[in-house]
Amino acid sequence: MLTQNELAQVLAALNADPGPFSDILHILILTGQRRSEIGGLLWKEVDLERGLIIFPPERCKNGRQHELPISSQLKAILERQPKRNEWVWGCRWTSWSEPKVRLDKRLNGIAPWRLHDLRRSAATHLGELGVLPHLIEQILSHQSGHRAGVAGVYQRSKYPDQVREALQMWGTYVEGLTATAQVE
Repeated sequence: MLTQNELAQVLAALNADPGPFSDILHILILTGQRRSEIGGLLWKEVDLERGLIIFPPERCKNGRQHELPISSQLKAILERQPKRNEWVWGCRWTSWSEPKVRLDKRLNGIAPWRLHDLRRSAATHLGELGVLPHLIEQILSHQSGHRAGVAGVYQRSKYPDQVREALQMWGTYVEGLTATAQVE
């Protein structure tokens, strides 16, 4: 898990080297989604009018459709992407290693970390901001905890308004980290 200061450093380094990898990592930070889900994002999964990314079951680890509300920060990233073909990034993004090595070289004082740590970081920081665990599980598309066993049979709410509010709060927080990191 990356600390607030480490996230700020990562964001500053990403802003210094704009491009698809930077945008993808920003989205991983803003959403806590898996890299394969965001790296393989298709335009048909993005509904800017409704403010949702809708991952079909075959693209989700748990095999269930996942509807992810779009924060204003995420919307800005998506809107600046050119629509060259069906893929948001022009193709399914699979080039993780080289750009991650380049990013790590620009970072100072951060212990070795993995891209999946951005998911853990988003979940942890959302909790620290007061977002309830069942909402974090919904954001991450987890089918455990309050959705496991009998509870999951009876309780099927996706909490769309609360999840949208939580992701917008997190997006604003991340935006603040970005501003702080650029000033230093």
